[in-house]
Amino acid sequence: MNDPNGPIYWKGLYHMFFQYNPGAAVWGDMHWAHAVSPDMIHWRHLPLALAPSPDGPDADGCFTGSAVDDHGTATLIYTGVKTSAPQEATLRDGVHTFREVQCLATSSDRELRTWTEMEAAYPATSERSAANRVRDPFLWQDGNTWYLGVGAGFRKAGGCVLLYRSRDLRKWEYLHPSARRQNGPGANPSSGRLGVKCGVP
Repeated sequence: MNDPNGPIYWKGLYHMFFQYNPGAAVWGDMHWAHAVSPDMIHWRHLPLALAPSPDGPDADGCFTGSAVDDHGTATLIYTGVKTSAPQEATLRDGVHTFREVQCLATSSDRELRTWTEMEAAYPATSERSAANRVRDPFLWQDGNTWYLGVGAGFRKAGGCVLLYRSRDLRKWEYLHPSARRQNGPGANPSSGRLGVKCGVP
């Protein structure tokens, strides 16, 4: 297990989700496990929150993401991965050829035990198709506008955070990189420290 995901205070309880492989104590087959606490000290495990959907965009794993309260509906946005042709993949690490997309799931039950999963309406913009390792979305709200940062990398340009905005968490408008790393040629686009620098990679 790794990567705590989507902490949220919901109807009097703290909820913590985390990356979890139910089949073995190794990385792979990523699900979201779920624990709940009244005080963030004493925790009780609940059934798995998210599992890969056989025919869905998260068929090979539910990666990291965020949780928010969207007008009384608990909402997760997370990265789903699915094996794809190499030319369509955003993650090519010598073992996997995954296409990463940002997915959305909602729940309205009191203990957040059941979730309805759907693919988020993610824009097919040029900066996304050119990026590698597009994952780990995080959310915040300013007034009536939601903002979404997504980690990404551009070959020979380095790692960056792509910034989007939305009114409904489903239709997203791309804004710009909010931060990017200055790398030399051949540097690993998915590692290293980010320096704040706005502009198109």
